[in-house]
Amino acid sequence: MPLKVSVYITSYNQKEYLKQAIDSVLQQTFMPFEILVIDDASTDGSQEVIHEYVQEFPTLIRSHFNETNVGITKSRNRALSLVKGDYITSLDGDDMYLPKKLEIQKELIANSNANLAITNFYYAEDTLENCTKIWCNDLQKVPNNASFERAVLIRDFPDENLFRYELFDRKLLDESGHYDENLSIYEDYDFRIRMAKVATPAFSLEPLSIYRLHSEGLSRKKREVHSQCIRYIYNKHQAAINVLPKPAQAKMNNFLRRVEGKKAIRLEQKKTFLQRLRRKVKHILGR
Repeated sequence: MPLKVSVYITSYNQKEYLKQAIDSVLQQTFMPFEILVIDDASTDGSQEVIHEYVQEFPTLIRSHFNETNVGITKSRNRALSLVKGDYITSLDGDDMYLPKKLEIQKELIANSNANLAITNFYYAEDTLENCTKIWCNDLQKVPNNASFERAVLIRDFPDENLFRYELFDRKLLDESGHYDENLSIYEDYDFRIRMAKVATPAFSLEPLSIYRLHSEGLSRKKREVHSQCIRYIYNKHQAAINVLPKPAQAKMNNFLRRVEGKKAIRLEQKKTFLQRLRRKVKHILGR
């Protein structure tokens, strides 16, 4: 039985890029069951662009327009409640797929017992023609099934960046839940931590999407917002963090420090500092 794949595209004031995003899904070698474009009250003409696509492809493309701007997390949840496919994937309105993205993810699912298909991606600086690097260039850097849950929790992936635009069985939502609306960013980090607990992943090293880095992205939000969201996620998953080995906990703490704009503390440096402190205390006490 063929996979019924739903693609939802999140849109907010990205008219400059939105056509490229939608076109990249329309150019797939394996066509999705549906494309849902969910717009978060854009004011730049994006909605007119979306209307044009819906009129041109009425049996394939649907739209949903939020009456007010509710943010990326609530928009994602609305999309998840509206899509009808058996498998779901997403695309940000300023990024794009390469033509074989859905086909290869479909094959990963069909040729294994996986219910989560992950593919590699390019980074691009503003223009898509300027791809600066590939997320992962070595299959050994991708965790296997046995270590997948732990790897997602501690972000044990290249550059500590998680995968993007994975294709997943919608049944996973029943076990892992939707996006946590307490988070304005890093909602995908928390979502993937929970999904990793119940998912069986498959991975392709071939880069099949392009992640655009530019000044208007959500990752450019104030440092305080980043810090608050990461601390919220750590508190939420504290029980799982507590049973991690000390080096893994140190890795997570270092990630938080970098988010906060502080220098990372290496575990070796921490041990050396503690040893010196103990010697100093012993000297003061005359022992």
